[in-house]
Amino acid sequence: MKTGVLSGASDDRRPGHSLGGREKFPFLVPLERVSRKYYSARVMYAVLFLISRRSEYRKASRSLYYHKFLTYTCMQTPDPARIHTALANATFRAYRESVIRLPPDVLRVIKNAAASETNAVARGEFVNIQKNIGIAERLGVPMCQDTGVPVIYLTIPPEIPFTGSLYDAVAEGVRRATTEVPLRPNVVDPLSRHNTSDNTGAWMPAIHVKPGKKFTVTVLPKGAGAENMSRIAMLLPSQKDQIEKFVVETVYIAGSRPCPPLIIGVGIGGTFDGAAALAKEALLEPVDTMTEFEQQILDGVNRLGIGVMGLGGDHTALAVKVKTAGCHTASLPVAVNIQCWANRHFTVEVKP
Repeated sequence: MKTGVLSGASDDRRPGHSLGGREKFPFLVPLERVSRKYYSARVMYAVLFLISRRSEYRKASRSLYYHKFLTYTCMQTPDPARIHTALANATFRAYRESVIRLPPDVLRVIKNAAASETNAVARGEFVNIQKNIGIAERLGVPMCQDTGVPVIYLTIPPEIPFTGSLYDAVAEGVRRATTEVPLRPNVVDPLSRHNTSDNTGAWMPAIHVKPGKKFTVTVLPKGAGAENMSRIAMLLPSQKDQIEKFVVETVYIAGSRPCPPLIIGVGIGGTFDGAAALAKEALLEPVDTMTEFEQQILDGVNRLGIGVMGLGGDHTALAVKVKTAGCHTASLPVAVNIQCWANRHFTVEVKP
């Protein structure tokens, strides 16, 4: 049989005629059937046939890759029940640790302030504060009778589904901490003043969520003595130079009530509510380093001379931390969130 060439002709079997490779390539026909007139058309048909085969291959490849992607995703996404349990346990641990032990940076600024204090009464109060810290850690009990309300910060990586179950898990961890640490039940209805007895309630815990590389939970217990002294102002853009004055004025009004020496969070910009959120989140920043602007505000606060526990001295505050956000061209929101010397917070990585 003569050599076959490309063609789009239909099958024309004859007795004794062997198709050879035609079963695999239907466009192969005997040479004697080829006409110059149709040669180009048959070549084009073959090209289109190969292209279609290539397209089918690509579709199959995409399907295979998609299957692998789904398999990988399913393998990377933990079971929802495991996520819930892990987050509840992590919240419990973070709350327990936050009320018993202070972060290293907070311990450093307290130690440094105590060493540089020149007022005898204030030095004695610093001794009491440091004894208080040591006893709490040694006995594993809260360092203050006001164990605060639960302010929670979650960072969630892409592989963790953001669902209502995360909120339920955090609340479960708070309830467990209230019973087992134990914590003082502080959360009440704002109008009836009914106590829920487990530190949860409407919009409580206060949970703030943002994306991150790791799945973490941070607990910042916020006591009322300091929280009640916090303020916010909607300044005009022309009043930028009044920010320091507003912070110092806030501390002056507070006096001894927030248990100084204080750590002061300042939120500048954003919106009315956003500035307050910035001020509270600023309390999570390292307090043993400050910018020139933060140091300037701290110096102004310490010139008040309120001192440790309001008994006078060099250190009315230990640190000022500022966070900023973009704001409307016609406004300048400024919030001051006061925190006592026990700037309690603790972070735990959640591992489902």
